[in-house]
Amino acid sequence: MAGEDAKSLAAQVARQVEDAISAAQGRAEEIVAAARREADQIRSAAEAEADDRIRRAQEAVDRLVAQAGQLRDAVGGEAPKPAAGESERPPPPKPPPAPDPVPPAPPEPEPPAVPPAAGERPSTEDLIEQLKGGGAAER
Repeated sequence: MAGEDAKSLAAQVARQVEDAISAAQGRAEEIVAAARREADQIRSAAEAEADDRIRRAQEAVDRLVAQAGQLRDAVGGEAPKPAAGESERPPPPKPPPAPDPVPPAPPEPEPPAVPPAAGERPSTEDLIEQLKGGGAAER
């Protein structure tokens, strides 16, 4: 009898495990379905927002093109009109020209390294003369 009780208990536990697994799978499917619905709503809202922004941007471009045409007409310029259904788009602005390269400044002249004679220091006039390139005045 103990063997039959064990088999019956094992069968009962197996049914409970199968029921728990089935319930978990059902709940998982519900969660996945809810997540997909929420993702679809988010995507739809984002697409609607993007479409609205594109529409507003196109309207702004169209207004600017119309203003540019009015300004061109006001100053007497004639520009070709865009085809029906097309908005006039000006070409992108050209970058400013690069400035001409500036040659490097010439290096500062360095005074010649003339050590003073023992016990003798050059005068200010001698130093100025050396800087001018004339050499030291003789004493």
